[in-house]
Amino acid sequence: MSETLLAIGRTRKTHGVKGEVKCAIEDRFWDAFESLRAVFLPIRDVPTPFFVEQIRGSFPEVIVKLEGMDTPEAARILCHKEIFARAKDLPKDLPETETDSGPSYAFLAGYHASDLHSGPLGSIREVQQWPQQEMAVIDIDGREVLVPLHQGFINALDKTQKQVTFDLPEGLLEL
Repeated sequence: MSETLLAIGRTRKTHGVKGEVKCAIEDRFWDAFESLRAVFLPIRDVPTPFFVEQIRGSFPEVIVKLEGMDTPEAARILCHKEIFARAKDLPKDLPETETDSGPSYAFLAGYHASDLHSGPLGSIREVQQWPQQEMAVIDIDGREVLVPLHQGFINALDKTQKQVTFDLPEGLLEL
């Protein structure tokens, strides 16, 4: 009997010297992820279970230590893979399924935005759906600036304070 697995996020790259891996978790699975004891990653196309030893960091990217991965070299086989969880380990009342293009960032409308390099940017006026990409609309110095909403550009997200910190490529705000 096979178990139903749901994709809940994606691994990124190794972190530090203890075999930890950066992971991006979809927003709707965030609360459930923190309580999971095991996750599944495809190793040679076979969903392989890994026990979660430790999770640290904050949404959307966290640093995860998985049992048996004690060096960066060992953890390298886990990089850039989809993360799965057993459906029975997830709450039954999860928000609706996200779009095929990835997680929806519509909830960021009204959040205060800043950039690691440029400092405070202002409030996100709205989130627009463009083909293949969601964009934050921010008024900066009297002009409308579009910021791609991509997990790779989001450095930190504080839902209680309604703040998002970006790490944007140089020159993007001048476009």
